[in-house]
Amino acid sequence: MKYNALLVFGSLILSGTGCQFVRGPMRATEAGSPTVLTSVQSVELLRLPPIAATVKRSRPAPATDQYPDRGTFANFDTPPSAWRTTRADTFSLWEDIRDDHENFYTWKNTKTTTGMFAIAAVLAHSDADREFRNAWQEDVRSNSWDDLSSIAHDWGDGRYLIAASCAAVSVGRLASHTRSGEMVEEWGQRSARSLLVGFPPLLLLQRITGASRPLESSTGSNWALFGDENGVSGHTFVGAVPFICAAQMTDNRFAAISLYTCSTLTGVSRINHDAHYTSQVILGWWMAHMACKSTDETEDSRRIQIAPIPISGGGLGIGIQWEH
Repeated sequence: MKYNALLVFGSLILSGTGCQFVRGPMRATEAGSPTVLTSVQSVELLRLPPIAATVKRSRPAPATDQYPDRGTFANFDTPPSAWRTTRADTFSLWEDIRDDHENFYTWKNTKTTTGMFAIAAVLAHSDADREFRNAWQEDVRSNSWDDLSSIAHDWGDGRYLIAASCAAVSVGRLASHTRSGEMVEEWGQRSARSLLVGFPPLLLLQRITGASRPLESSTGSNWALFGDENGVSGHTFVGAVPFICAAQMTDNRFAAISLYTCSTLTGVSRINHDAHYTSQVILGWWMAHMACKSTDETEDSRRIQIAPIPISGGGLGIGIQWEH
């Protein structure tokens, strides 16, 4: 839900659909409609369009003269308005990707990730990884687990997630006038951006840890710098991203817990198929969590938008939009 406000000369009005400006002192009722104080002799009420239609980001809109006129598009089906929208969305996407990386590469994230890798190192260099692997393969693995793992394994295929993200963005754009369309598009963008921000460090850490798969070498889960490339589970990372992104988009606690639970299933399938040790699965899920957390912080930073709005008849107001 979006709430818009207009602040002019110390006056603040909230509305669920747009902004209203009343010249002179006033107060807002609980219903959101302004009540003008009786001391005001002359009152002029102006209804403004929703701020979202006026400003989407803090970046100023490009000058219209840099785009071709309508006649230039005579042989194309795309009108200039759609062209401008596409260009503006492209600028916005690059800003989001930049912000995602700024949120990911922080000192706080470095400390927490270092702590998680320290825990994984203890598991990898002790008997814990091997003992858990043996216990699962001998006592837990069954036909039912194999069937579930076969399904969850495919969720970790990056090709499927990239295709699903692109499809979600396309479908969401077609239905952008609906709340469902907006959510589908946002999920697609979040998932794709999380892959983009988290995958490069994942590849690097796979080689830095240098661990091997179960039964692949005599070193087992022990880390050996650039010795192998399986120290962090890539399937677990990819399979967790779409569910974590969806969980971060809902305010329903039960739905969020369910989605976070589903985000671990690909990692469980890797353990069940004897393709990774527990420490490697934990690190893969953690990298997905940190990548999705970074994109979620980018989205949170956009929930409050402030921009100047011209007032008819002269003057300037401050438009505030808060999305919850």
